[in-house]
Amino acid sequence: MTRTKLLSSPCTRWSLLALCTISSCGADPALDEARAALRAFETGVRSGDRDALRRAVTSRSREFVANLPVRPDAETLEIREARREYGRIFFDVADSSRDAPVAEGTFVIAKEDGTWLVDLIETAAQSARDVVSDGPVTPQFVPTEVPRAELEQAIRQHEAEAREASIQRE
Repeated sequence: MTRTKLLSSPCTRWSLLALCTISSCGADPALDEARAALRAFETGVRSGDRDALRRAVTSRSREFVANLPVRPDAETLEIREARREYGRIFFDVADSSRDAPVAEGTFVIAKEDGTWLVDLIETAAQSARDVVSDGPVTPQFVPTEVPRAELEQAIRQHEAEAREASIQRE
């Protein structure tokens, strides 16, 4: 049998497809390491061990460890999806604990000095939600473009006040 006939046979094509599928299903060691980093972080939160938490997070996240609540009754996070983007690993998680601050979120795991660590800053950005709360509305400054007519009027008024102030000084 020639090489061309061998490669074109249906049996060979199915075998190659199966081999490619099996080899692509191999576990990604980076995902396993990132998952271990997330579990180490969870253990630190449950135990309240601030040193363990500092070791489980990126250097820029360490200052926020002191503000993390201790959650001894927290359930293990359910990882619903894991994806790798831009050199980071994103875990979409669900927290079924009674005291869970949010039920769902995304943890971002980044590589720092060769080790996968939880990035609390990016995690907060990924998991941010709009929250409507009761109570008084706080006024907020929202910049908008000033209409041309109002701008020209303000300039004329300012020039008139400047002329008047100049005349009074004389």
